[in-house]
Amino acid sequence: MTREKQIEYFKGCLMATGREGVEDLLDFIEELGFYDAPASGGNHCCKDGGLLEHTVNVMQYAEKIGLTLLGSAAYNKIHNSVIIASALHDLGKCGRYGSPYYVENMVQDGRPTKKNPEQKYKR
Repeated sequence: MTREKQIEYFKGCLMATGREGVEDLLDFIEELGFYDAPASGGNHCCKDGGLLEHTVNVMQYAEKIGLTLLGSAAYNKIHNSVIIASALHDLGKCGRYGSPYYVENMVQDGRPTKKNPEQKYKR
């Protein structure tokens, strides 16, 4: 799928939820550079436009999983929530460090890891 098609899919799915403020959110997302950002610094979709590609993949897989597990009738009740959650799950990755909208990556549980045995909450 081309980037233009990915953008069309991403915007179309969010607009179809009919939620108030979606148009403003899409303008903000574009302003942040979401469509051009990489998904990671060195792992999956680490390329120009990788964040959008990854997000579209997550949106499509979330829908397939929901339909498979719940069936059409039950899934349709939560469809909009699944679209919104999957579309926005990595929104913080499109900010740039030091910019007004940068979202710092925080350790959620504070547990030590092999890489950082003294790991604590960053806030």
